[in-house]
Amino acid sequence: MFLVGNGFATFHLPSPLRTVSLGICMDLNAQPPALWTIEDGPYELADHCLSGKANLLILLNAWLDSGEALEEAHDWRTLNFWAARLRPLWAKPEHNGETTAPKPHTQIGSYVEESSDETIVVVCNRCGEENGRRCYFFFHCIIRHFSLY
Repeated sequence: MFLVGNGFATFHLPSPLRTVSLGICMDLNAQPPALWTIEDGPYELADHCLSGKANLLILLNAWLDSGEALEEAHDWRTLNFWAARLRPLWAKPEHNGETTAPKPHTQIGSYVEESSDETIVVVCNRCGEENGRRCYFFFHCIIRHFSLY
């Protein structure tokens, strides 16, 4: 029998990194038997980052290309899925039930201010081919306030 555990990791590092959570591609999927919806989640990895007050989430992925937009340079459907599964990191609930993006951080020199409550997401996805076929989704990104850099 396969048992699901909490494999999420968080590290407390010196500034400017501070609190860093680490995940892999499968951490973005809802854990069975949960059925995921954008309204109700579950958002296991995002919730872990929020509860641990992570300033940085690093995802080491080996996400396959969806094969839905072969003429496109990027698989936007996959990128949108990643962003949706991490939605609580930038969609903060308001007192009236509406959601908004968190306040932008304040920069001091080249460092993010220590009091910043945002979580920056860095996705490093394996890319390339296996056995002569385009297999892995070629995209690496930084997601911040649902903006891509």
